[in-house]
Amino acid sequence: MAVGASPAFSSVAYCQLLLHRCRQLSRASCALVLKWLIDEVLPGRRIGLLVAAVGLIFVCHQGRAVLTSVGGYWTMLAAQRLGLDMRLRLLRHLDSSPPITTKALRSGASMYPLKEPIEEIAYFGSDLLPAILRTLMEQCSHWERCCY
Repeated sequence: MAVGASPAFSSVAYCQLLLHRCRQLSRASCALVLKWLIDEVLPGRRIGLLVAAVGLIFVCHQGRAVLTSVGGYWTMLAAQRLGLDMRLRLLRHLDSSPPITTKALRSGASMYPLKEPIEEIAYFGSDLLPAILRTLMEQCSHWERCCY
């Protein structure tokens, strides 16, 4: 089984995409609230709706910040899960090798040199697929806005 194909990793990637889409919707709703504010509320001098519009703009911006933080958490979680999965598979591989090959090595001597590369590969692998998919989604939404 490939490293990036684990079910836990793909569910995290799907959650990251969902969060990215929610951030895009928050950005679009903020623009719509500003349009409503300029076209309807300010010319009509409606103070109550002005307060509501300011509140909605605040909620949109804070919602985007929260969604960005949650997306960062999911990226970190995916990196940790991927690193753990790689370490466990490496340990299983070392345990399954014949005792003659591992007899000369001390305990942990075969795993310690691989600690840093495993962490780097895990972080790179956990963020690469979502970054590619986010870029594709941004391009699709950009072309969608250009066409309409």
